[in-house]
Amino acid sequence: MTVEVPEGYRGLVVGCPIPYEFFKSKGTGQSGDQNHAGSYHKAMREAGVELGNLVPYTSILPRIAREISVDEGMDRIQHGAQVGVIQAAAHIDREKGQRRATAAILYGWLRPKGERMGEHAGGLVCEYNGEGTIDDAVKNVNSCLDELFTGKNRKGFAFSDRYDLHKQEPIVATVTPEQRFGTAFCVIAFVSYVVPVLGQNILPKDEDAFALAQSAFGQRGI
Repeated sequence: MTVEVPEGYRGLVVGCPIPYEFFKSKGTGQSGDQNHAGSYHKAMREAGVELGNLVPYTSILPRIAREISVDEGMDRIQHGAQVGVIQAAAHIDREKGQRRATAAILYGWLRPKGERMGEHAGGLVCEYNGEGTIDDAVKNVNSCLDELFTGKNRKGFAFSDRYDLHKQEPIVATVTPEQRFGTAFCVIAFVSYVVPVLGQNILPKDEDAFALAQSAFGQRGI
């Protein structure tokens, strides 16, 4: 697909960034002051994503998505960097009668029917934020993921028509804080992206434009 650069401009036309490498993590926190800058930040710190400005995503993993280790992922986040995340964050205030915060994420890879290995076609994700037990949370995300997998879209298509769903181990965090505020936090954090180059009028060759974009957006994933 090629898109022309608007008349009067010089540069690159890029497509929607596609999340590439990710790591999974979780954390809990408690505070006597507040949730956002208190228990939530402490939970983010325990999970290793506190240096990033988190941008919430919904519930889709791209075909190219690849998991890396927590340590490698944490090292990729520069102070103040924008980090796309699929997150579950449960916040409670004991003065409102709340006692437990539980968060969970469950995802599964879509593979062509009958194939257990090899390349997947992407993934589906569900999150839980609430006051239930770990068992409650895991039961909830399993049910939600099954519904997402079998539900039909506006054209009558369901993922289950074409794929098998291979569920992964759930990510679960829970806390019963002693202080007033508590947060349970689970996260899938993306630390690299592929940015398609749709058009350019800077360089004569498309491969040169690709190299320029790679240099501009970083060597590890443009």
